[in-house]
Amino acid sequence: SVSYPRKRYYRHEKIAQNWTRPNLHAPIPKAKHKLELEHKLGRNATRRLTVPPPVAKDGAEAPLFMGIGTHYANVYVGTPPQRVSVIVDTGSHHTAFPCSGCKSCGHHTDPYFDPEKSKSLKYLGCHECIAAAHCVTHKCQVSQSYTEGSSWKAYQMRDIYYVGGEVLSQKHWISTNFVFGCQTYETGLFRTQKADGIMGMSMHSQTLVPTMRAAGQIDHNAFSMCFMYGGGTLTLGGVDTSLHESQMQFTPLAKNSGWFTVR
Repeated sequence: SVSYPRKRYYRHEKIAQNWTRPNLHAPIPKAKHKLELEHKLGRNATRRLTVPPPVAKDGAEAPLFMGIGTHYANVYVGTPPQRVSVIVDTGSHHTAFPCSGCKSCGHHTDPYFDPEKSKSLKYLGCHECIAAAHCVTHKCQVSQSYTEGSSWKAYQMRDIYYVGGEVLSQKHWISTNFVFGCQTYETGLFRTQKADGIMGMSMHSQTLVPTMRAAGQIDHNAFSMCFMYGGGTLTLGGVDTSLHESQMQFTPLAKNSGWFTVR
């Protein structure tokens, strides 16, 4: 079990990951080269700030809803689809939500996800475990704890998954086979929060956006969130420039994987 900070409040963010990053492990330059290096970095920073934003495909948007100190999205999982609400968390890797049979998972916006009702669901075998999961009774078990005290345990599954609105809609082109955790145990805020579960949106290769990019369903390994009072918009695969009131400003990321880290 790995402990991650769980974000309860978010700021407006626009993510793009196509820049050339500096080598964080390079030796410190000698003094006589310092001015030349600063000039070079200045030119690169100017170029990065003027690149056009990655524009998402039409229809790659979904509404965000207000939770208790969080924003959440509705996702549809399985065949036929079952609706699940998940906090959109840029500070963690895992996606997980309660499944039928959980005795300590609290009351949320939707009924617990029922794996037995999905024709397309597959439990991950012990040779398929990902993202720190380990084999327990021939299934991949994953657990997660957060610094504010909450935690959960789950079994990893793969099923058809897409982000949608309040009601089921036909968005098959952004449906993807995605691995998530079927929770069997919750503590702390996970029991009392409004949303059913959580969707980790870090830069880990197993999160939703890299999974969709690897499947060729989106053009850019990027997503954006626009927040407003009462909700907002989540755009997968880039940004929706029609939502902008001014030109985007960019801050280069300090690394290409893991957490979104800026200097």
